[in-house]
Amino acid sequence: MGSVNSKPELRKKFLDRRRLTFSPTQRVQAESQVLQAARPLLASLKPGEVVASYISFDTEVPTFLLNEAILDSGLKLVVPCDLEQPRWGQLDPVQHSRALYRRFNPHPPLVSREMQCDHLAKLGLKVIFLPALAVDRTQVRLGRGAGWYDQALAHCDLTGSTRPQLIALTHDWEVLQAGTLPQEPHDQLVDQVITSSGRIQKLGIT
Repeated sequence: MGSVNSKPELRKKFLDRRRLTFSPTQRVQAESQVLQAARPLLASLKPGEVVASYISFDTEVPTFLLNEAILDSGLKLVVPCDLEQPRWGQLDPVQHSRALYRRFNPHPPLVSREMQCDHLAKLGLKVIFLPALAVDRTQVRLGRGAGWYDQALAHCDLTGSTRPQLIALTHDWEVLQAGTLPQEPHDQLVDQVITSSGRIQKLGIT
């Protein structure tokens, strides 16, 4: 990464590259490839269990097909629904449609129920798919800088035996060597990464 090492500089670097290289055709391919990579994990879960994901936008790794498969599997799905004050919403499987993904912050009818972040710990989350601008092999995730996920995940039990798996979705060129990304005390470490080409990799393994 050369001399680029502050979080703001890194965010700009990755966002600029995404906007130059992530084409509409690649977006369509990525949607299917991410789903295929996630299918074994979804198959290991039981109907009624709860998964968290996100409504993708801009150059993020697309999640529509992934979210559709989660709902079709009989799993419950919650997503961020307010970026100003961290809140989550449960998606309605009947109302789930690509047209409603045009809304940056989902709301009814796509969202059937809203909840505060402190309610997350009560849901028994099994898996959390979260967007990332980059990850490194020491499990550090680079987000967009608002601290939204770090605040939200602070309400979950991330240390006990019921800890959900944290899986970052990012592009292949954004999976970096250990120690590349600066880490702060509030950063929540991720367990695995799924890339836009459908590659899945465990992190923190030397």
